[in-house]
Order: sequence, then structure tokens, then C-alpha cells
Amino acid sequence: MLKIKYIAVHMFNDFSGSPRVLADFCALNCIPSEDLTIITSNTPGFLGKSLGRLRLTRYRRSNSTLLNRLMFFLAQCQTFFIVISLCMKSRRAGERVVIINNTIFCLASMIAGWLMGAFTIVYIHELYSRSSIIKKMLERLVNLMSDKTFIVSQLLMKSYRLDPQKTFLLPNGLRADFDMQNELDPLAKFSHGTVLFVGSLKQYKGIEEFMKIAREIPQAEFYASLNCDSEDIENFFANVDLPRNLILRARDCNLRQLYQDAFLVLNLSLPPNCIEGFGLTILEGMSAGCPCVVPKSGGHMDYFTEGAGFISDGRDIMSIVKFIQELRADYDRWRRFSDQAIKISRQYSAEVYRKKADELMAAIVLDCKERHDQERYL
Repeated sequence: MLKIKYIAVHMFNDFSGSPRVLADFCALNCIPSEDLTIITSNTPGFLGKSLGRLRLTRYRRSNSTLLNRLMFFLAQCQTFFIVISLCMKSRRAGERVVIINNTIFCLASMIAGWLMGAFTIVYIHELYSRSSIIKKMLERLVNLMSDKTFIVSQLLMKSYRLDPQKTFLLPNGLRADFDMQNELDPLAKFSHGTVLFVGSLKQYKGIEEFMKIAREIPQAEFYASLNCDSEDIENFFANVDLPRNLILRARDCNLRQLYQDAFLVLNLSLPPNCIEGFGLTILEGMSAGCPCVVPKSGGHMDYFTEGAGFISDGRDIMSIVKFIQELRADYDRWRRFSDQAIKISRQYSAEVYRKKADELMAAIVLDCKERHDQERYL
């Protein structure tokens, strides 16, 4: 019987969307934890020991662009040799290797897997738009080295020129513990009126716009759960006069409760500097019955409609303020948005995601077995 070993690669482990989705993928029933090795950075995040064996690289981020690039290069080198070593070990044992490269930036593991004849998956979550030359290079690498490419939204499908025969749409799903419709208290959510922001502490995520909106509605509570350390928050806001109604927290471990209590979710990502490939925080907010304010472009446009909130440029502060104030004054209108958000989110449940992902992986396992049989008879 053919034995398959799985290697999942994610360059930087944290509590953002792409490692969270990879964690769900690695938890599929068809990927036994004893047959899985995860290569990622030695940082806290969603990718942990419960999923499989960990091989950690020394990859840290700083405020220095030059240092970040150096650390990224060194992490790629470490990843390359780890993948080569694991593939050689499996080859000696007569095993097939399937490598899941999470994001288009797992360059070293793509190359290593291709050189070693592993079955290579590239799982694309992000839109790269900084340099057309680099984007074309990435597209060529993926087309050359991947056996299958999973992509999370129609926006990304249209943005990259990838081989259509090898590219499959795999929309993100909600975490299994985010099925909370029966636990929601709509009246309490409305009366508390908390406006929630979940994201990275980056200007292009709209954190400054979030503060401006909070200043315009001093009677409401604004809460930001930021994917960073407390020290990062202190440094970022060191010389900023924060609104009294704004609460800033680093890496809240109980996001589920925050969504459950929130009145509305703001996603203020600012195109063209930031166009999200899927917009997972939007879907998570919707699953908790939160109307959402979302950007005009991004992967969320696959599922989001204005029946579930408001589509606006994050820099249009007064339009967003007006929308929030109108909702605060009208429970029936807020409830219609809330109900529609929940209805949409049910189409992206953890069960729906697992079913689609299992179908794709079953085809890959069959492909590996066919290749193995062909090699035996050569």
C-alpha cells in the first residue's frame, strides 16, 4: 500500500487569515497528523503541534525593511534544505510526498519539491500587485512547478495568469467553532453598540481611519483587536491622542466572543495598497450577525452584498459615520442586515469547506497512486 507523507509550508506563522486557513486544511481527515510535517517560523500562530510535526525556521520581523528582506531570504534557504531532507528521507522509505505551499511566496519549497519530484500544491490567498515583473515571475514559477493550484476567490483567479487545467477555486471556510447563530442575542448586540476592527497594525489596513470614525461617534465603543504585540501598539500610538471610546488590544485569543458581542464590523483596507484576497474577518463578522462595512474591491465581493452592510472606501469617513449612526438609531434595519449576513455566511461553513477540500485532496491521492503505479512498471 502506497504511503503518502505531507509537508505544509507557511513562511511566517501568526494569527492572520492564511495560516488559519492552512490550519483548517491540515486538519482534514485525509491528512493524518502522524504523516504531516509543518515548516513555519518560530513565532506564535495558528500552526501548532496538534496538527502534526513542526520544523521551525528562524524568521522574525522588524520595523526595518532591509532586515525583513534578509530574514525572509534566510528563512527561504532554511526551508529549501528542510524540504530536500524530508523528501530524500521519504524517497528512501518508498513514500510519496505531497507539499502544500501556503501563499505564493513559498518559493524555496516550490523549487525544492519540484527538484525532488514531489506532488506540489500552491495555495494562493493574496494578491501581489507591487511589481508586474515580479508578479510575472511568480506566475511562471507556479505554472512550471505546481501540480495543482488552489485559489481562494474569483478576484485572485482573474488577477493571476495561471494554467486553468491545474487551478481550482477553494473559497475559505469559517472555523468550526464559529457556528454561533443559536448563541447570539441580537438585542444585546444592538444595545451595546460596539464597533469592531480586526486586523494588522498597518496604515494600509485603515487603522487611522478607524480612529477618525471613533472620534466622530464618541457615544459608541470602538474596539480594535490587532495582530501584533502590546509593544508594537505602544510604539505605533506613542504620540497619538487616542479617542476615549477606543480600546486597543493585542492578539485577542477570544475573537469568537468579540464577534459575538459586536454590533458592527469595520474592514477599512485601503486599495490599491491593500486589496484582500478573500476578507476572512468580514465573513467571520457576518457569521456572528454583524453588519459589515467593507472596501469596494477585494475577494469579499464574491459573497458580500449591501444587504449585509455597506460598501465604501475607508477614506470616506463621513459616509461610514452616517451609516453607523443610522443603524444605531434603527433596530429593525440593523436586524435585517444582521439576518442577511448570517444567511450568506452559512454558505461558507466549516463543513462546506471540508467537503470541497476533501474532494480536491482525494483526487490528488488518486493521482499520486497512479504515478506510483506507472513508475513501478517502467
